[in-house]
Amino acid sequence: MIVKKDLGDIVIDEAVFIQIAQESAKEVEGVTLVSDFIGDVGQKIGVSTNSKRATKVKEEGENIAIALNCEIDYGFNIPEKVKELQEVVGGTITGMTDTIPSVINVNVLKIKLYDNSRPTG
Repeated sequence: MIVKKDLGDIVIDEAVFIQIAQESAKEVEGVTLVSDFIGDVGQKIGVSTNSKRATKVKEEGENIAIALNCEIDYGFNIPEKVKELQEVVGGTITGMTDTIPSVINVNVLKIKLYDNSRPTG
């Protein structure tokens, strides 16, 4: 991703956006980023696959599109948690890079269950 500035261009690698998204997602209670299910299963049964990451970034012209795979703790409202995740990740990326994501898609792949205690949310 190239960010144009008065004094010259700033090149920000996709890996930087991935790191920012993953770190900022840790701030959202009840949400954990996870690898996709197909990649996980393939690794467990020994099939050689290119396991997809929990976070993907795609350049779209001067913008970026972000896709996050996550699990949400049982008991939390899923749409509210997804919105919070989108706002936190988008705000952090914009604040650190001056790049506004065009879209932040969130795939909820599973619910994290607890044996005895459940979170309140």
